[in-house]
Amino acid sequence: MAKKWLIKFFAITLAVLMLMAGAVILIDPYLHYRTKDDSYLLNSRFVLPGIIEREEYDSVVVGTSMVGNFSMQSFKEKLGENPIKVTIPAISIFDTKRLLDSVGKTGKATKYYIGLDQFQFRVAKENQTTQIPDYIIDGNVLSDYNYFFGYEVWFRYMPVDVAFTLLKIAGYDFPEKYKYKMSIYGLGGFSDDQEFSERSAKQDYNSKYRNKESEPKKSWLMDTMKENFEWYMKSLDLTKNEYVFFFPPYSSLSWVVYENENVIEEYLEFKRYVINYFKDYTNVTIYDFQHAEFTYDISNYCDIQHYSPTQNEWMVDQFLNGNYVATLDNYESNKQKLYENMETLKTRYPELFN
Repeated sequence: MAKKWLIKFFAITLAVLMLMAGAVILIDPYLHYRTKDDSYLLNSRFVLPGIIEREEYDSVVVGTSMVGNFSMQSFKEKLGENPIKVTIPAISIFDTKRLLDSVGKTGKATKYYIGLDQFQFRVAKENQTTQIPDYIIDGNVLSDYNYFFGYEVWFRYMPVDVAFTLLKIAGYDFPEKYKYKMSIYGLGGFSDDQEFSERSAKQDYNSKYRNKESEPKKSWLMDTMKENFEWYMKSLDLTKNEYVFFFPPYSSLSWVVYENENVIEEYLEFKRYVINYFKDYTNVTIYDFQHAEFTYDISNYCDIQHYSPTQNEWMVDQFLNGNYVATLDNYESNKQKLYENMETLKTRYPELFN
């Protein structure tokens, strides 16, 4: 009797597990088996590995939230490319490297646009964090059981995705904010959730950075940044493809903070190091947007770093026209301009520094 009960119990358990696995494969909320644009509410930390493997593209736009508000349509229309956006807010270079490794394995991308944030490279490798679950990116089908029976899958994404699918079948017209978050090309975008204004930038500065004591100089910083960069570059085959690296245009207010944190000279010297690293590569172009004139106008920002989509569009125009290309010859003048912008900011917003 006990034996029959156990057999029945295990048969029922196996059937339930198979049904659960089948449901996840069918709905596929993480786009692990197939891509579905404009269908689900997408979270880049879960769906990017599947998009990289299964979407058709010829270029990639890679980086932190600093690339989040780029319009892929602009890359198509202005630059004649078919890109995907590879970004996760607050992504570490560890995760960026994993994603770049995945892109490289597909062999699809012939052009890379890669944002270089100095602050990304200051964290030692052993302290790098990950937001991407291993089972999503490791390519091992045996680890998919984590996907089939994961808590977040069943209690966070599956119910929402089923609801969105039913609403779409019923003809519901989603607000633009949700349409953007359902689009593969909108991954990482945050413009609908933020206010870009002097008020927002000032609030961020006043609440987090104002009146903070100056920090001691970090003697280890430059060595750590260089070591991380060289490790990071192992994800790319510089013997082929075309690479566009760019330093994003943080506000001048952020550079005031970096000055107070005693990292500004190291951040700028790291930029020189990167320029020198690529000086003999004809297939690599480096853009430096950090001394752009608009950076001292904090109405373009939602905090001390994050700029509006207008600035993302402006950067696409610079990629098209070849402006703001960084070289060893213009490094010093660009650095001087960045410092001048900081002084202009202090004159323009004296209330922040009284």
